[in-house]
Amino acid sequence: MKMTADLPTSNADPDPTGSRDASTPQLSWGHRVDAGLLLLVSYAGFFLASKMIGFTPGYGLDDYGIIRRGAGESLVDFFLAQGRYGSALMDVVLHASNLTMASFSTIGLAATAFFSGLFFKDALDLPKRSSPILAVGIGALLGSHPYYAEYVSFRQAALPMSAMFLSLWAALRLYRLALEQEEARVFNVLASLFAMTLAMGFNQLAVSYMSIAVLCVHMQRLQMGITPTYMGKSAGSWAWLEPIIRAMLIGAVLIATSTIVAKMTMLMFGLEPTQRAELIGADMLGQRSEALMGLVQVIWADSETVAGWPAKILALAGFFVLLASSLRGYRRAGWLSLVTFLAATAAALIPTAASTIWWPVPRTLIAVPFALAAAIALLAARGGRLATLAGVLLVASAGIFSAHSTQILSNQQRLNRWDQMQARDITQMAAGKFSGQASKLALVDSDWGHDVAREIAQGDLNISALSVAWALDPLFDEATGSDQTVRLAPEFSEFCSTSPRYPDPASLHLENGEVVVCMQ
Repeated sequence: MKMTADLPTSNADPDPTGSRDASTPQLSWGHRVDAGLLLLVSYAGFFLASKMIGFTPGYGLDDYGIIRRGAGESLVDFFLAQGRYGSALMDVVLHASNLTMASFSTIGLAATAFFSGLFFKDALDLPKRSSPILAVGIGALLGSHPYYAEYVSFRQAALPMSAMFLSLWAALRLYRLALEQEEARVFNVLASLFAMTLAMGFNQLAVSYMSIAVLCVHMQRLQMGITPTYMGKSAGSWAWLEPIIRAMLIGAVLIATSTIVAKMTMLMFGLEPTQRAELIGADMLGQRSEALMGLVQVIWADSETVAGWPAKILALAGFFVLLASSLRGYRRAGWLSLVTFLAATAAALIPTAASTIWWPVPRTLIAVPFALAAAIALLAARGGRLATLAGVLLVASAGIFSAHSTQILSNQQRLNRWDQMQARDITQMAAGKFSGQASKLALVDSDWGHDVAREIAQGDLNISALSVAWALDPLFDEATGSDQTVRLAPEFSEFCSTSPRYPDPASLHLENGEVVVCMQ
């Protein structure tokens, strides 16, 4: 596809497309500061402020197991079975260094803030003289959104996520070079594809981020008057479809290449893929489409445990204020922005839609705020009071989102305390009642939450480790400092139906050298 520059043909409006190069004399200090820099600073500030608790110790469900295993047990098979070949390679290096991913929880989170900020700045590529308040608002929205706070709650995820964003940033820069430098286009395209595929090996959500970034790049080129040509003829009124096609193509290629690499590594190690690494079958598409329609309403308008509707409505209001302003002489920019919003939202849902497992938890939807930011960025060249109003609405939304993010991580620390205190209490009760007679614990019907705050959970976010098989044993080890053998024992449910419940001492029973604890 050859790209050629077509000059605007209308003289009724000096900037009929809402061009990114449009500029008017500005006297305020804000307009003398690069809008991209303002976005980056705002993003970093809101990211760190809203997720500051992530720099302190905390335990997601996976963290218990990884910290307990320490550097003595490799997790390569675990990561490869999930299609995360980048994380598997990372684990090999860390294993050789006597470290784990959790060892990098602090520096990994800081690196995530840095590299993701650079990626967003380059992807959105705001006109240099955009409204400063709007630039700050876009950065604030991206940095504060609580969906990403769930990833922060998994301390071991910080390092691979920072590597994913670093790879995406490199891929995006190489992609832009491929468009701009014809003499090195093949090399840059291949290098960009390699970086994208590497990013997918750290987290499959990279496909959403890269697809939206490519959509942004080509929508921006349309705004600058660079329209696609086919066989020497301009795409004309259908040019707006080209960015969507490019984004879909990138998404399809990334899914294909990462699947091939994942399958090859699984074959090399003789592993079977988990459902997480499998794509949805054609027979499930109808049911999945209905579920996705309901999910769209949830992410943009409904209240959730992690995000209330007021912040969502404020963010959307900022977008619609700009969209309404585009009707006064910038209609093409408004159309491109609306198309971007719809297409980018679809791209943000790719991993959730394509996976065999329907699991729309917040951490699988982290690209959602990027979809809204992409649409707003296309209207950033439109200055004036409405742009300032939109920026204020976005900052107000970000303030509420920041509180949600902080609450998620604060609730995690509360949950960690309750789980560990209960684990110590059960251990002490067992030792007191059956001293020297039992070396194993079996918990029956453990609850997923604690009575004082059941509302803090969403999906598997902030649910009790006492109810999760792989986290239970390392939870007891971490709580007591002793190497114990603890398991969930659903086979004793009928046995416990007539037993008192924990914390009654009579809820503990000795069965075949194992202390059975009837939890509820």
